[in-house]
Amino acid sequence: MVFEKKSHIFSYVLLVHSNMPKYIDQIKDKLFENIFSYVKGGIAILSLEGKWVKVNQSVVDYLGYSEEEFHNMLFQDITHKDDLDMKLDCLKALLNDDNDNY
Repeated sequence: MVFEKKSHIFSYVLLVHSNMPKYIDQIKDKLFENIFSYVKGGIAILSLEGKWVKVNQSVVDYLGYSEEEFHNMLFQDITHKDDLDMKLDCLKALLNDDNDNY
C-alpha cells in the first residue's frame, strides 16, 4: 500500500499482489469501522424489523440513550408518532425496490 498526503487529503493506492485478496476485506472492515466511529454525524445500522444493530457515539450523545438501551428498542420506539407512518412508508419503498436509499 502506498500512502501519500495531498494538502490535507489522504489518498491510498493499493498495489495488487498475490496476497492482496485477503487484505482487501481487512481494509474494507477497518475503513468501515473508522468511518462509523469517527464521523461527526450519527450513523446507525437497523435490522429490517427496526431493531438497532449498531449505533455510533454521535447517535448515543444526540438521543441520550446508551448503546445497550438502543439494543433493547426499535426505531419505532423513538420516532415521533406524527412521523412514524412516513418513516415506515420510506422503509417499505426501500424494501420493495421503489427507492434505493433511506
